[in-house]
Amino acid sequence: MLVGRLIAGTGFVLALKRLVPAEISLPSMRQTMPWRMMAAPLPSTNPSDSGTPANELRTTTAKTTGIHTGMHVTSSRYSSVSPNGLLVRKSGITEPSTGFTRHTRYLRGSAISPRMTLFRAALAVLGLVSCGTAWAQPYSARRTGDVVQLEDTRSQTVVSILPSVGNIAFSMKVKGHEVLRWPYESVEQFKSRPGLSGIPFVGPWANRLDEQAFYANGKRYPFDMELGNVRGAIPIHGFLTTNDKWQIVEVKSDNTSAWVLSRLEFFRQPAWMKQWPFAHTVDVMYRLKNGELEVHTAITNVSAEPMPVAIGFHPYFQLTDSPRSAWKFSLAAKTHWLLAPNKVPTGETESTDVLFPNRRSAVLDDYNLDDVFSDLERDGQGRATMTVAGKAQRLDVALGPNFRSVVVWAPHPENRGRGSQSLGATAPAAGRGNVGQTQQDRNFICIEPMAGITDAVNLAQKGRYSELQSIPAGGTWQASFWIRPSGF
Repeated sequence: MLVGRLIAGTGFVLALKRLVPAEISLPSMRQTMPWRMMAAPLPSTNPSDSGTPANELRTTTAKTTGIHTGMHVTSSRYSSVSPNGLLVRKSGITEPSTGFTRHTRYLRGSAISPRMTLFRAALAVLGLVSCGTAWAQPYSARRTGDVVQLEDTRSQTVVSILPSVGNIAFSMKVKGHEVLRWPYESVEQFKSRPGLSGIPFVGPWANRLDEQAFYANGKRYPFDMELGNVRGAIPIHGFLTTNDKWQIVEVKSDNTSAWVLSRLEFFRQPAWMKQWPFAHTVDVMYRLKNGELEVHTAITNVSAEPMPVAIGFHPYFQLTDSPRSAWKFSLAAKTHWLLAPNKVPTGETESTDVLFPNRRSAVLDDYNLDDVFSDLERDGQGRATMTVAGKAQRLDVALGPNFRSVVVWAPHPENRGRGSQSLGATAPAAGRGNVGQTQQDRNFICIEPMAGITDAVNLAQKGRYSELQSIPAGGTWQASFWIRPSGF
């Protein structure tokens, strides 16, 4: 890196100019050095031959400058001869942008001065650094069919996103190890029968509502159950998780990160607006940087009234170096919300320490979780970090300030342990979307970033929840969460 910086600097250009004889013109490194120069090796020198770089080469019509490296840069298109009368073989290509011609010459009997030797070495270093710069580019973003892939070669991390199915990030591999649960054999199978997996966006509300309606600005909005996009007596996870209306805005990378930005124009869908009559857009950016995946959300309210924010994400995480029974879990939240049998918060709370006596290092095998937490404990950047760790592997999931709650869903394979998963019914909850899941398939944990607790819009109306966020007309709400793998 230090060599690259020296070469890129002005000092290197000045050094080249000092090494090169006055007859060799280097008007600017920008004009000459980016050319792909064809340098041919010289035959061994003959003592009977003599000359210097300044007088070795001549042309029949114009002065030509040469370097005894087999490379020649000139503005002439004519052939030349050496002082001893021997023809000099050359091939030339004219650069359209500068008018210069690049030649490859093969000279015999050339004397090489020390300055020329240093110049040749400098050119060789420059070539190696140029190749190294391209090789060292760590990030890439590419689109192949429906799939967008972000790659960080330094951390050996590849993230795959499928905008055409809910904009779900369905794979995150670290050194070949998959950290997201995605129980499908192919993208085609997933498209034919999509369900919650990977990192799905859930909206316009996340998790459960206590009735087939929601409240906003003091008004009750009942759902039209005949439309079919809202189902069940306890509607769950909205109706956007696997929709095909996301549009890719940008797929790019630079030397610091790789990202894809996609947009959902909610207001363009009449069936959606019928159920949630607030016109808005949702932008989600997946950004891979230093082996860490950031998921950034921006919601713009283009309606005339304030819009409540009740969205969330439902990431499915897994580790590959150990089974679920060996994982440990750390929870950065102080308040645990008690749930009714339908898994909707009652409004009553308790300290998280009641459920997790050792919440900094809880053994997941002791728990059967589908639980809601708030009052998140944050660091100096306003992030609250939850952790799941195996034998050596570890995932840190950090929630930004506007994610005010977290739901942890980690059903025990034997349906035993402490937590709220067993409330109501023993079968997987409706709407969880676990394709072909059996009890033994539950080798995962969902750490769900939420803008508010479960049923936030309705509990706020009843005065049981005080942290409901809203977006003013014309305003934008933003939030991020980050996934940091280590130990892979």
